[in-house]
Amino acid sequence: MNNAHLRQRSKVVLLTGASSGLGLEIARALIADSNPLHLILTARQSSLQRFEAAGIYESDNIWIRPLDVTDSEQRRAVISEAEKIGGVDILI
Repeated sequence: MNNAHLRQRSKVVLLTGASSGLGLEIARALIADSNPLHLILTARQSSLQRFEAAGIYESDNIWIRPLDVTDSEQRRAVISEAEKIGGVDILI
């Protein structure tokens, strides 16, 4: 099986709890890193405004989505979006 296509596409990182604390610092570090990544940054609905306050906005490679990990519908929605861009390579 030829896996060349896997090496050529950007990795998809799903980061939970990304709106504050350690999650926010990891998000900032990943955004600042020169490696091309697709970032799906998630937080509870009530925390989403913290991304804008931190200067983090959606772009071609950054998606901000609500996610309460105890909510199965929200988990399915985020995973479905990730699958559209190649699936989750790294879960934090």
